[in-house]
Amino acid sequence: MIKKIVPLSILAFIFTLLAPIQLASALEIPSGLSATGNRNGGYSEGTVTISWTPVAGADNGYAIQTILNGAQVGNLTGATGQGTNSAVVSGLQGGTTYSFKIRAVSTSAVSPWSSAVTASPVTSPSTPAKPTHTNSLLDVTVRWAAPASDGGAGITSYVVTEANSGRTQTVSSTTFNAQFNAFASASKVKFNVRAINGVTTEGTASANSDETTLPSVPSKIIGVVVARTSTKDEMRVTWEIPGNGGSALTGFEVFLRKSGADVQTVQVTDIEATSSIFTGLSAGSYSAQVLAKNVIGSGERSTEPTAIAIEGLTAAVAATSGGSGGGGGGGGGGGSAPTPSPSATPTPTPTVSATPSATAKPTPIASPKPTPIPTPSAVVSPVPTSSKSPTSKSATAVAGKTITASLPKSIKPAGAKTKITDANGRVVPAAKINISSSGKVSVTFPKGTKPGVYRVKVTSKSDKVWYLPVTVKKK
Repeated sequence: MIKKIVPLSILAFIFTLLAPIQLASALEIPSGLSATGNRNGGYSEGTVTISWTPVAGADNGYAIQTILNGAQVGNLTGATGQGTNSAVVSGLQGGTTYSFKIRAVSTSAVSPWSSAVTASPVTSPSTPAKPTHTNSLLDVTVRWAAPASDGGAGITSYVVTEANSGRTQTVSSTTFNAQFNAFASASKVKFNVRAINGVTTEGTASANSDETTLPSVPSKIIGVVVARTSTKDEMRVTWEIPGNGGSALTGFEVFLRKSGADVQTVQVTDIEATSSIFTGLSAGSYSAQVLAKNVIGSGERSTEPTAIAIEGLTAAVAATSGGSGGGGGGGGGGGSAPTPSPSATPTPTPTVSATPSATAKPTPIASPKPTPIPTPSAVVSPVPTSSKSPTSKSATAVAGKTITASLPKSIKPAGAKTKITDANGRVVPAAKINISSSGKVSVTFPKGTKPGVYRVKVTSKSDKVWYLPVTVKKK
């Protein structure tokens, strides 16, 4: 076999022909690279537009690298087509500066990476952290902190929303609290906040604050009981302290009920009180209802217990107390009290009881001296005759001036409760009563008090009662 040997000169010629083809297959680095941050989107939806000069041979397009703090973030962004000269990189955080590089890609090769360019997208602010809120009764204050990023554009305002009711409030960019007033009692409230800048008018809402329930009126009182006392014209009402609705109690309102209607109301300001007494009652069946109060308002009335029978005032006292107003109960007895007669008016002359014949003498009966005997203090005062309720001698007062009396030793002044009623059993709220530690009782009737008979009642902590009849006269 004859071997064909290729001369070295021919091989050198072939290499020279092939060399330009290999050099032409290498891709150039795209030139004219630039990056522009766009102004739109949510905080994590920012975009940057990349532009460059196309490269011949980049039949597979271009690859763009996004760099943050020296490291690639996310995947490469591709741009197809040799003649393509721009692409949009998305999913970027607003206000953050990124670096970008590009290289050309063919079916068989890639160019080196270009030099880097930088840009920052401008977006909505980042989402604020979960706010907090506190309340003062039915007014609520919401507080929050500025978000981590303003999105590349300064924050202009914050929008605060109560999520349940939809109530909103807008405050300035330098304010980090908002006041919401006058919610309805027992409202459930929770709040979120959004930051606003020049890119967005909505912003992204934060998580809601923890939901709370605002104060309400006190709970309905339970355990109401009505009972008679040792005094036949009184009724005691007792109850249980209810839930305060989230705000401290301020007192109670007690309603005396008769035949399904309110006949008297008492305001109790002692927030620890569990009882109240109605006095000066006429005979009949009575019940009661109680409600609790706080600064929000009044709770629901209690359920009304079964009525009980009260014996009421004695016939003579009932007739007199009704007669002082020109009417009232007591029947025909109402006109008998002021009429002097041998049976109703004892004569002070000792010979009447000693000598039977003396009763026929007209002198003691006709004498004008016994006329003042049926005085208001002796007959008119509506004071129970029970031995358990001591009564002081009647006193006379003038409206606007103070009178004094002394408690009996059996009535301890410490913690005693007081009340003044008129002849019909109505409370005189403007009258003032003071009891000293020594048992001295001072009573002042306000100016304008109508002349008539009144009763001062003092009830000790042990429920012992003392009465002082007082006749208020004209000046």
